[in-house]
Amino acid sequence: MAQKSTILLAIAAVSVIASSCLTEAQNAAALGPNSDPVYQQLRNVSLGSEAVTVKNLELKRDAVIFHLQSGTVCFVAPVQGKVTGAVFVGNGNLVLKPPTPIEQ
Repeated sequence: MAQKSTILLAIAAVSVIASSCLTEAQNAAALGPNSDPVYQQLRNVSLGSEAVTVKNLELKRDAVIFHLQSGTVCFVAPVQGKVTGAVFVGNGNLVLKPPTPIEQ
């Protein structure tokens, strides 16, 4: 009798574990691809509450120079505490000087 109880208990335990694994797999499948919350925040970016008025600002980055003569830079809402972009509204231009002669 004790052996039957042990076997039934083992079968019940396996059944519970299998059911739990199946539920987790179904939940993951229901969420679908690209369902990570951080990814979704980056995909659905919006402007944050911070903005700066600029005048005659020059930003150099690699082969690009941004000349922001006058306007406003609005930053996007942070994702995990980091601002990932900005939008400039105003007068300005961009100068691109490729680094190699063949690209010029």
